[in-house]
Amino acid sequence: MIDRTVLVILVIGLIAAGVMFFPKDFLLTSGNPEEITFTRTAKMDVAMDKEVYHSGDKMEMNISLPPENGKMVLKVYGVMDSRGNYRISENREISIDALNDMTKLDFTLPSCYGCAGVSEGNYTIVCELLRNDTVVYNTTKVIELRK
Repeated sequence: MIDRTVLVILVIGLIAAGVMFFPKDFLLTSGNPEEITFTRTAKMDVAMDKEVYHSGDKMEMNISLPPENGKMVLKVYGVMDSRGNYRISENREISIDALNDMTKLDFTLPSCYGCAGVSEGNYTIVCELLRNDTVVYNTTKVIELRK
């Protein structure tokens, strides 16, 4: 039986020599060879067209997707009103591949008036990427909403 430490050194040497490839979105943590772990480093990012919005503005989101393949669900929600309902809420099935690593969403923001149940202030927009109803990536962005 091969010693685990020797095996780890061999694998690291093969990766360094370019003989064995290591996924770019994972990080090999150093430390005790008995407890070697691989940590996912890929992430999902969101860029908004601006930071401050006014009642009824169109909000444009550009979402940079992680290096995944296949169909997933992109869930976006935020701007909770006084009744506990999200005024921005969308689930969209998307296909991700090497050529499709960006998606764009547009939302019309609610009015900042008493009858709409939305006050001026800062709101968090949450973006989640789900596979089989399990969140595999998520990110948030804070926007400011004014009248």
